[in-house]
Amino acid sequence: MYFRYSWCKLYNQEFVIKSKAQFAEGLIFHDNIFFWGILFEAKRIYFLNECLYIRRRHSKSSTGSKDKRFLNIIPITNMIWDIFKQFNVFDRFKGKLYNRKVIILLARYLEIQKEYKELYFKEMKKDFSSIDDKTYLSPRVRENYEFVLESDTHKELDLLLQKRNLNDKNEELAKKNKKLENENKKLKKERKELLSSNSWKLTKPIRNIGRKLK
Repeated sequence: MYFRYSWCKLYNQEFVIKSKAQFAEGLIFHDNIFFWGILFEAKRIYFLNECLYIRRRHSKSSTGSKDKRFLNIIPITNMIWDIFKQFNVFDRFKGKLYNRKVIILLARYLEIQKEYKELYFKEMKKDFSSIDDKTYLSPRVRENYEFVLESDTHKELDLLLQKRNLNDKNEELAKKNKKLENENKKLKKERKELLSSNSWKLTKPIRNIGRKLK
């Protein structure tokens, strides 16, 4: 979950200086830029499965406030693309980068405070034009991408997302109902087989005696 964050890693100082990897100055989510810049320069990476750090989060932090600064994620994703291009691996990971852009930008849109949603929506819609081949997008991500481009305002986008989520819930309920119907048919069949079995017929007198004794 925290793979791209700088606070959960230890770096060799000489290596960091030599790599020239930097944080995106003046932007939140800036650790994304440092992470990818340092990753492609690294020759060795070691994972330590121990808890050495406790992170505290609060609602007034740069990301916790969910204010206008959330728009920073848009230039950040493009800066990540630039790093992949710099190391000549953009085409190799193009599909993942396209999908990640749509997923991340829409996720921040859903989190941002209501008063900034329209501004964020317009910038997100403008930025999605940089995705020149939507065939790289997975079906669900492509649907979200098209929702953004089809909408004229953030309210239209919200309605499309709400309608889709409602359809998803209806489909889920339909599947559950179908499963219950199948289980009910199975139970009825088993009951019918039991009642028509020889063992059930032979033990009928014993059951009648038991009822009389009660």
